Amino acid sequence: MEQLKVEELEEVEKDSFEKPNEKKLKEYQKLLLAENNRQAYEKAVNLVKFGCFEQKELTEVDFRKYIKIEGRKYKGLYDLYQDLDTMELVFICPLVEADKADLENKKEMAPYAYDCIITDAVDEETYQMLINAAHKNLNGSVKAFYIGAHIAYFALLFFTLLSFVFSLIYVTSAAVNPNGDSVYAITVIFFYSGALIGSSVIATILMVLAHIKYQKYKEQ
Repeated sequence: MEQLKVEELEEVEKDSFEKPNEKKLKEYQKLLLAENNRQAYEKAVNLVKFGCFEQKELTEVDFRKYIKIEGRKYKGLYDLYQDLDTMELVFICPLVEADKADLENKKEMAPYAYDCIITDAVDEETYQMLINAAHKNLNGSVKAFYIGAHIAYFALLFFTLLSFVFSLIYVTSAAVNPNGDSVYAITVIFFYSGALIGSSVIATILMVLAHIKYQKYKEQ
């Protein structure tokens, strides 16, 4: 009888100290969280771009004072955290010795240090001022060159199309090509428009590469 009471008491204590299940987020809450994380990442990246940061190599990091912001990795290596005391956004990358043998057959080795990029904690008003200043000063020349390249590219396409149309009209006229020889027509078209067509193809490839470079530049 006493043994039964002891077992019942143990069951009650077990139930009372059982960890409650974490509340699941609703779909709209997940969307809001993802958007907040995206904005925090974008802000941290911009602060680094603006020079508002300090980079340190620390032998130990107390992750209990940080909250991890899920999302993209900076440069594919740094996870983003926020200091709960100072509210600073911090990129942290564990450093592992590449030439050290994994004698215990572990998939992951313990880092010997952490590379930390600590951004300055700025309020929203100051951050928006930095964004406006950067757009006017840092990105002005690059953006102007990018827009100018697009204008030149579309002008080249316009003149290429114009040349092609006039060449096509010329070689299909009865006076120039009465027999409708297609080989002759193609030859004449490429004779007059071949240089512009080739330039347009090369320019298209260059514009694709320039677009990729520009997007990476904006993300840095």
